[in-house]
Amino acid sequence: MYQNGNEKGNSMKEQDKDPDIDWTRNEQHKTQNSLDAFQQLCQVIDEEDKEISSMINGAELEDWKFLKKILSTFQSINQSLELEEVLEHVMDAAISVIQADRGFLVLRGENGKLVFKIARDSTKQTLKSNEFKVSLSYLQEAIKKKRIVTLVDVGAEEDYVPTQSVEQLNLRSVVCCPLYNGSELIGAIYADSRSPLMGKSHLKLQLFELFSEQASNAINNAQRFAKVKASFLQLERRRKAS
Repeated sequence: MYQNGNEKGNSMKEQDKDPDIDWTRNEQHKTQNSLDAFQQLCQVIDEEDKEISSMINGAELEDWKFLKKILSTFQSINQSLELEEVLEHVMDAAISVIQADRGFLVLRGENGKLVFKIARDSTKQTLKSNEFKVSLSYLQEAIKKKRIVTLVDVGAEEDYVPTQSVEQLNLRSVVCCPLYNGSELIGAIYADSRSPLMGKSHLKLQLFELFSEQASNAINNAQRFAKVKASFLQLERRRKAS
């Protein structure tokens, strides 16, 4: 149906006043500023890498390399606002950073229950349904304690009694970290391997928690963007029907 100028103007004003659209504009600006800052930091690190690497060794050198890996992921996980793409970027980055065999990303649904959304391997391939098995006890513990939980290395811990799932999956290491938007739980990252992962470095744990914070922000932005798109499509349908 034909829409006169006033109606069209009102429709555009309605979109402009949409708080979610305003949020998207502001968030895009903030994200770009953050990415610019990270790029500058990465550039400084690259420039100083050779000198710093020559001054440290052993565990300190491993921590330094881990820091560089973490920083290199921030741009990739923030390069899209499409939820599926963001989830894949986050999962692939997490697997790459800690060199896991597999990774799973769970999100909290509208009913409050956690739902598995992404399951990937180290080659960035989606896992088959029969491979969709994890050690739920570590996932539940991380959510309950509201912090990262790890199984460092089954083979190196003399007193450790492996859970049934760890034995069945023949796992050696597990890393699980909850994802929060402020104080609200939005999901969790779970990764495992048949080889040792991050070791006992406290700095690596802190850095992976930093990664998880960035991942939470990226996922929250994508979820809000999906809401904005839905609102926009609804407005468009109203405009065409008027």
